[in-house]
Amino acid sequence: MKVKVFTLDFRFIWPFFRLFSFERFIQFLVYIPVFAIFFLLNNSKIFASNRRPEARLSGGKAFFSNWYHNALSMVGGILIIVLIEYIPFFLGIGPGADLLFTPTFGGPFMSLLIVFVPQVLVFSLLCTYIYKKTGNVFTGALLVASMACWIVTGGSAIL
Repeated sequence: MKVKVFTLDFRFIWPFFRLFSFERFIQFLVYIPVFAIFFLLNNSKIFASNRRPEARLSGGKAFFSNWYHNALSMVGGILIIVLIEYIPFFLGIGPGADLLFTPTFGGPFMSLLIVFVPQVLVFSLLCTYIYKKTGNVFTGALLVASMACWIVTGGSAIL
């Protein structure tokens, strides 16, 4: 019996960190302000909302407790959408967005969400670690914004 989750090929939708050509570098420079603003606002809100007494403690248990809350805040909404999309799909009924709405909302847009979840989890891990080390959100937000922008521009199609 084959498990359908293990038959997915992530390579075609998650090209990750490709080297830049001149055109991709210019595209990166155009996109990076938008990514930086998003992650600065996102991390500021999440880390301010998730202030808990354990945030000041050191050690692995305190770190993973903080990371768990930050990760859930960053990826929670997308995870719900992924579950709505993929539970009916893996049951053989069809893509959830196509069933609930129209095929306009499904297709390639929904197939990207399943690889977005682990990406955001890694980003939340980095942001939490850097926030614990530096005490501010700016360093982690700018690092993650650069990485996210690199992924998008490195994997984009240029004619």
